[in-house]
Amino acid sequence: MDQPVSDVISHAVAHIPYLSETPWLFYLVEVLITSGIVRFLQEFIEQSRVSVFIEEFFCILQLIILSHENLVIQKAYGDLAFAVVLLLSCYLYGRTFRTGVFTNVAGNVHVYAFGNYWPWGEFVGHIVTQLLASYCGYWYVRFVWAVAATDAAHKGKLSDIQSCSSHIQINTAAAVAVEMALTFLFRLMIHRENRFRSGLVLVSLMAVAMTFAGWNLTGGYFNPSLAFSMEFNCSGHNHLQFFLVYFLGPIIAAFIVGKLGDKIWSFVPHFFEDHL
Repeated sequence: MDQPVSDVISHAVAHIPYLSETPWLFYLVEVLITSGIVRFLQEFIEQSRVSVFIEEFFCILQLIILSHENLVIQKAYGDLAFAVVLLLSCYLYGRTFRTGVFTNVAGNVHVYAFGNYWPWGEFVGHIVTQLLASYCGYWYVRFVWAVAATDAAHKGKLSDIQSCSSHIQINTAAAVAVEMALTFLFRLMIHRENRFRSGLVLVSLMAVAMTFAGWNLTGGYFNPSLAFSMEFNCSGHNHLQFFLVYFLGPIIAAFIVGKLGDKIWSFVPHFFEDHL
């Protein structure tokens, strides 16, 4: 009798030395595979209005997969290791994702409010692509962890995402304010990224700081696509609360930064831009 594909994969991975037992090695494999796919698309897919959405889909898919893997590293090795992989993964995204690729609707709104307009059809197309990639990333992680990841940390996180509890630990209004504030600060850093010598490093550090700042309150997502993959079906909040906290808050913050970011930065001495 033929074995199911999942059993074949699980059996094969179990015989690869250390891969099925070491979260770090499994993480590295995921980085190499997802980065390879994104680079392949960038190199060999001809630029067009359609290819932008294809590239965006796989970039978001990489972000979702590695974000789930980051939590495995946290479970296995603690917060310091989590901070390190979060910093490195954010830097990887900055080096890999090209201009015009948006990882969440807050990015779209930020750029739109800044004055870079495009047809509503394309705007909606970006949002649909982002949510579809988030959904696919969630189910990819569940499938791969179920059949290929046998270490205790992955098994534990698989159980967590199968029966997750909401990260929202405060009332809805306060949670909206928290995600709005985190998104505002993060988007404000992105708004001026190109003016700093070490802009990408600063953005990556800001991502780590905002994640830890909001971790025990809302999860510190400031990214609707990521929150959609991580939190949408969790118990402890309803869908209205979810969209208010993880979509409305970040969207309002991104719009404010898009409209007022330059004015806000005009109050910051140029010394920082010249030396950071």
